[in-house]
Amino acid sequence: MKHYKAAIIFAALMLMLCTTSCRHDISNELRIPDPEMIEKVEWELCEDGVVSGAKPFEGDFKIWIEKMLDGLKSSRDSVNETPVNVDRYFTVRMHPVQEEMNTSPIHIYSRNGKYYIEQPYAGIWRVSKEIYLELIEEMED
Repeated sequence: MKHYKAAIIFAALMLMLCTTSCRHDISNELRIPDPEMIEKVEWELCEDGVVSGAKPFEGDFKIWIEKMLDGLKSSRDSVNETPVNVDRYFTVRMHPVQEEMNTSPIHIYSRNGKYYIEQPYAGIWRVSKEIYLELIEEMED
């Protein structure tokens, strides 16, 4: 009987280990090309389902990208093209020099007093309020 209980406990532990460690994406960073390979960056605001239209990013996007990379990967997965249950978010599109270098958009938003950067199907990263405000300020100038 003792061996049976030990085997069940061992099997349960192995199952928990497999379900928590066998994820489809083990990357902890945003999928962004090298800033030297980016020709231009555009952004747009989506508010209550209305999109503002693409505007060129006027600042130094290399420094701006470094700020985005300061985020910490959250345990939540990105399961949609756009953030879920968010009324207002910014979408950033990076256009690489080489067209074959496909990049997905990045969404920047706040929800419930927390601040996030989301790349569709790649992940959701949490950033500080300060970084969020710096990113938004750069776009709205």
